Amino acid sequence: MPDFYVTAAGAPTLENRVWEDPASASLPSRLTGINDRQHRRLVAQQGTVLTLLAALEGDSGTHPDTVVGLFTMWPIEWPTDAGQPAQSIPLPGMSAIQRFVLNGRGHYTFGVRHENTQDAPNAAAGGVVVFHVDVEGSA
Repeated sequence: MPDFYVTAAGAPTLENRVWEDPASASLPSRLTGINDRQHRRLVAQQGTVLTLLAALEGDSGTHPDTVVGLFTMWPIEWPTDAGQPAQSIPLPGMSAIQRFVLNGRGHYTFGVRHENTQDAPNAAAGGVVVFHVDVEGSA
């Protein structure tokens, strides 16, 4: 279990939508609910700048790498016609905040890893979080 959580924001849009996949005449729904829970998914518009914020469990914010250790974030998959999402770290020395530009429509998968867990005073066990974003429409 990772020792951190990830918060995602997007400009102009990032929505947490109910995921619907109704059955058709020939195919059943691919979603199976448990105790009437709804499946959800992140949806953005083409051109959205996705901002990822990683924070240690039990903490309310992000801190410099010298306090919490290094975070590595990377796109795992993206639409082939979009090219790899451009990545930036807006605040030097704070790898817990990173941005990605979602230029193409389609499905993206991102990984976030807490790396140098022994190199900082407040670091802990590390771990990885993987999540998905679907991009549609145009900005």
